[in-house]
Amino acid sequence: MFLDVERDRYFCLPSQLNQAFVRTVIDGDAMASADAERLRALGIEKPTPREFAARPDAHAIPTREMAPSDRASSVLWASAAHWLVRSRLKRWRFARLLAHERHRAPRRSHNASAQTLANLHAAFQHASLWMGEADQCLARSIAFRMLAFRLGFAPTLVLGVKLDPFAAHCWVQSEDCVANDSLERVRCFTPIFAL
Repeated sequence: MFLDVERDRYFCLPSQLNQAFVRTVIDGDAMASADAERLRALGIEKPTPREFAARPDAHAIPTREMAPSDRASSVLWASAAHWLVRSRLKRWRFARLLAHERHRAPRRSHNASAQTLANLHAAFQHASLWMGEADQCLARSIAFRMLAFRLGFAPTLVLGVKLDPFAAHCWVQSEDCVANDSLERVRCFTPIFAL
């Protein structure tokens, strides 16, 4: 599975081409020119083992989720942040949005506690009642991360996929804790990107 940030798409290689790709990248075998040409047509130029080598995870494997909170502070802020990110997703390319998010830095906060993050999670749950939840995981997660940074946290935005049938999902983690979703849902997805 590939995430092509510049072209705003996910894609898989056809089985035969995937086998040739794996043999080249993992085993160092030479690739047939026809296969190399098909890869170039997909935007993959001369795959080398170093370029596609397995990298250590940039985030921890989730083992727990945010404890429920009955105090949904800042529902209005959660809704406004969600709306802002949704509007950016309509106007900006994915690469631009990620570049913008890469420059985000947490503010210093003396109140950055697990309870503060749990309250933010509750605010987004309440906001989703009128902002909607279907197909909103990317916007909701970026908005959640944006407000978490303002509160002094530095959580990780994670994109995951599953095959058969294909589905993609996005969530936010603070270390090994899923901050804005359920552990049960995110375990269905294999992370392919973390920021």
